[in-house]
This record gives sequence, C-alpha cells and structure tokens, in this order.
Amino acid sequence: MDWEGVFRIIIAGLGAVGGAAVIIFGLSSWLGKVWAARILQNEKSQLDQMNFEYQTKFSSLHQKRAEVVAETYSLIRDVYNRVCDYAAHNGNTSENREKVYKSISSLTNYYPKRRIFINKKIATKIDRLRTDLEYIAREVEAEGEEYYSENMYSRIYGQASEALTDLENEFRVLLGEEI
Repeated sequence: MDWEGVFRIIIAGLGAVGGAAVIIFGLSSWLGKVWAARILQNEKSQLDQMNFEYQTKFSSLHQKRAEVVAETYSLIRDVYNRVCDYAAHNGNTSENREKVYKSISSLTNYYPKRRIFINKKIATKIDRLRTDLEYIAREVEAEGEEYYSENMYSRIYGQASEALTDLENEFRVLLGEEI
C-alpha cells in the first residue's frame, strides 16, 4: 500500500465519521428545538392560565370595590343631606332627628365591615366625615333651634361639604375616571 492509498482510506474514514457527526449534530439540534418548543408551549399555556385566573379575580375584586364605593357614597350622602335638613330645622324636627339617626345607623352598619375594600386614605376621610356629621347631629339635638349659626353653616356647608366633595373625587379616581 502506498501513501496515496493510506490517505484515501483516512480521508474516507474521516468523511464517514464527519458525515455521521454532521447528521448526529443536525438531528440533536432539531430534537433540541422540538423539545424547547414544547417546553415553551407548556410554559406559555401555564402563564395564560395564571393570567386568566388573575384577570378573573381582579375583575371580581374591582366589581366588589365599585359596589362598596357606590353604596358607601350613597349612605354618606344620605347622612349629609339628613343632617343638613335637621340642622336647618326643615320640617318636623323629631322626624328629621329620627331620619338622621337611622341614616347614621345604616352607614355604621354597612361601612365598617367593608372598609377593607376602600383605599386607606379615603377610609380615614370617611371615618372623620362620619364622626363630624354624627357630632353635628348631636349638637343640633342638644342646642335645638339656637344651633343654626355661622359656625354650623361653615361646618356643614364648608368643611363637611368639602370633605364630601374630596371623597367623591377620590371615589371617581378609584373607579377609573380622570378628574
């Protein structure tokens, strides 16, 4: 055997091994891509499922918050209107007093149990406004006809009204309205 024959055998051997290596590399690369695609698809499916669950929970939580905000605002507005009528001595005083305390009771029964659904800053304002309105009602009850004064007017139509407007604006922001 001459050197040329040896080189041909070596080259043929290397060509066969190299060809097999190329085929093995190509197959392993293809198989790796298939596995990666399957793993990626499974991960994407799990993320889509988690996203759906999150959206469902978030949607129901937002709906519950909106209901609590609407009802709380309605009850606060009712207390405010009743205190205004009572302080201004519009109509039957004992009937107005009864309506004031009934509306305060409704707010007191509803709101504290659902306070968790309202932003802490807003909840603090609600607590302060609720206390102020109840205090004004008790002052009107104690003072009677003499209560209607500049001080009462500024407290009800100034401070309490401003607080109610602030709450309304913050509720609107909470519900997604731009102010």
